[in-house]
Amino acid sequence: MILVSSGTEKYPFNRLAVMVQELAARQPQHHFIYQSRVMDIIPQGKNIAVQSMLPYQEFKMAIRQCRRYICHAGIGSIVTALAEGVMPLVIPRRHELGEHVDDHQLQITEKLVDLGMIRVFHSLAELEVLVTGGEQEGVGYQFQNQPLLDDIKATVKDWLE
Repeated sequence: MILVSSGTEKYPFNRLAVMVQELAARQPQHHFIYQSRVMDIIPQGKNIAVQSMLPYQEFKMAIRQCRRYICHAGIGSIVTALAEGVMPLVIPRRHELGEHVDDHQLQITEKLVDLGMIRVFHSLAELEVLVTGGEQEGVGYQFQNQPLLDDIKATVKDWLE
């Protein structure tokens, strides 16, 4: 199973929805779960199940069980994957495309790629390479800087309170 999350933003992420639909058509052997709260475009396909929201514990279980986890560059989506031992495949939302209020997701991805914590893609071709790579790549990922992860979690928790 390939789990996809475009987050819970109030902005749709049509670019990711289209990529997932095209990838699912090219990869019929994989089952996709696409989770997004706001959608203008709903990915269609026999092997795509769309959910507006997964309860948090189910979401974490799905991350642990998936072959690949694809997500937007929301820090909550990324940190949850890392905490569950999965290296996420990340696409940043872009302000110029109306996907977010600014380009902070680009900044987040640049830093986390430098730290070796995530893989980033910007196109369907890049995503397909990441998804069709070795069966175990990214699964069972062991994050080696727990203090940094704890700081990120605390910061996000402070923002949400």
